[in-house]
Amino acid sequence: MISISSPVWSRSDRTARNSDSARLRFGITTESRNVSSMNLSRLIELDTNPLPLPEFHQGRKPGGAQTRRLAAFRRNRLAARAAKSRMRRPSRPCWTDRDRISRVDLFDGRPMTEAQQSHDVAAKRPYFSIIIPAYNRADKIGRTLQSCLAQTDPDFEIVVVDDGSKDATAEAAEAVGDPRIRVVRQANAGASAARNRGGAEARGDYLAFLDSDDEFLPDKLARVRAAIMATPGGAPAVWYSPLYFHRSDENRMVKPDRAIGPNEPVGDYLFAADGLMQTSTLVVPRGLFAQVSFDTSLRCLEDLDLCLRLEEAGAKFHMLPEPLVIWYDEQAEGRLSYTTRPEEVADWARQQAPRLTPKAESGFLARFLVPEIARAKPRKAMSILRRAVATGALSSKRAAAILFRGLAPATYRRLRDSIVKVRHGRS
Repeated sequence: MISISSPVWSRSDRTARNSDSARLRFGITTESRNVSSMNLSRLIELDTNPLPLPEFHQGRKPGGAQTRRLAAFRRNRLAARAAKSRMRRPSRPCWTDRDRISRVDLFDGRPMTEAQQSHDVAAKRPYFSIIIPAYNRADKIGRTLQSCLAQTDPDFEIVVVDDGSKDATAEAAEAVGDPRIRVVRQANAGASAARNRGGAEARGDYLAFLDSDDEFLPDKLARVRAAIMATPGGAPAVWYSPLYFHRSDENRMVKPDRAIGPNEPVGDYLFAADGLMQTSTLVVPRGLFAQVSFDTSLRCLEDLDLCLRLEEAGAKFHMLPEPLVIWYDEQAEGRLSYTTRPEEVADWARQQAPRLTPKAESGFLARFLVPEIARAKPRKAMSILRRAVATGALSSKRAAAILFRGLAPATYRRLRDSIVKVRHGRS
């Protein structure tokens, strides 16, 4: 039993678990037939084998009788919880290493997570953590989550970061009702901050990013796992895949056309070869992402920026051969938002100059800046295009198409969509 006169906790201090102490001191009754009371009753019967005080509490001043009583009460609660989750059989006289993960959290006063309530769950990390930043997506988040839950590889968790939504995005995610889904709420800070928060909350070995209205195809994670297992060790690796660029049921393109070359700079691939590494296709080792993460100061181009910094950190990019993601056009238009921020596009290019070859820099400005300034600054637009052609970033035909897109965007889009339909045999 507890010795009130002892100056510090000692090994002789035991949990007050006999029926009299439980009833009189702490108001615990065992007459109820619910599960918790039944398990507590089984432990209370073990009067000859009380639980020893955890080692990390020995030698500490108890701070009065009330503190000791509180500690004993917590040990009683822990004993019942442990018995319920089958982490401690009544025949075992004391805590073992199997019990340690739950015991420490409860005794320190920190709330236990759902995973920590079961040793089997707490001891096993998921292979993948799917990170979904969401802002005002109550009408689409359900579709996105269902595409995750349909995965043929079930070894994953989903972390939805509600970035200060004004609608019921968080409630819609929670309503899906799968225990693998965790919803984290934060004040509005932008997509980059939300993705970083998701990465910090994740427990999986690999982070699979997914925007809140895109979809994974059912074998996305299984295919990526197979690619990871087949990738030789050495340099850190990042995986991505082609995607279906979806505008309508009649207009779906596959991008990109090819994978990055073995020694091809990421900037050259993205800006001078029509490459694409869209956020929803990226799978990054959790440790590598913790070193790099998204730049929260950017309001656009954050996915391109991340890929360049991953390359700078030594990562090698590997593209899977088949499309594994559906990228919806309405999301792409809203996320990139280049049309309202040409100054930010130009500033970012200047900041990235040390990471980009002349070919990549000229290709980036031609593809991302010219369409936004062509009508207001046609001479500057032409100068950028001429340089891109000279460095080999663009063909003359491609440069003309970019200029046409900038001068007549609506007409360009209608013409492009018509060409896509013809290529796919639709009229």
